[in-house]
Amino acid sequence: MKVGFIGLGVMGRPMALHLQRAGHDLHVWARRPASLTDLAATVCATPAELGRACEVVFTVITSSADVESVALGAAGLIEGMAPGSVLVDCSTIAPDAARRIAARLGEKGIAMLDAPVSGGVQGAIDATLAIMAGGEAAVLERVRPLLACLGQRIVHIGPNGAGQVPATR
Repeated sequence: MKVGFIGLGVMGRPMALHLQRAGHDLHVWARRPASLTDLAATVCATPAELGRACEVVFTVITSSADVESVALGAAGLIEGMAPGSVLVDCSTIAPDAARRIAARLGEKGIAMLDAPVSGGVQGAIDATLAIMAGGEAAVLERVRPLLACLGQRIVHIGPNGAGQVPATR
């Protein structure tokens, strides 16, 4: 599968590498070019370009505003992702932000899971993360094989935004 990854920090980099080791064709974009060093992946110029190239895109970035900018901003994922593609946001963001992003993407036929991860850096390195997913159950089942590359416990919590609720309590 062609998989995109945005957020190649201490959590995202090992997660992206697990997907690549599982045989997926990895495409990346980074706000900080230094995070791309020594990464054998296709580098994209913008999130939109990455979205055009991939069936599923993962994000693990800092804040609600950052996720919203990457997903919906100028040259954002929404400008490149095709109907039927999926954004899996593994960031910890506000539930209302996750719902708002999912709704906007949904207008274009793009599905979203808010799927924050628990287990810390070591869990990312060891692929033992716990993943709490909000979004449509059918979308979760479509991407479950990818999530299984990252973690051992994958739980559907409910609709978009619900994945964030346990993380923000």
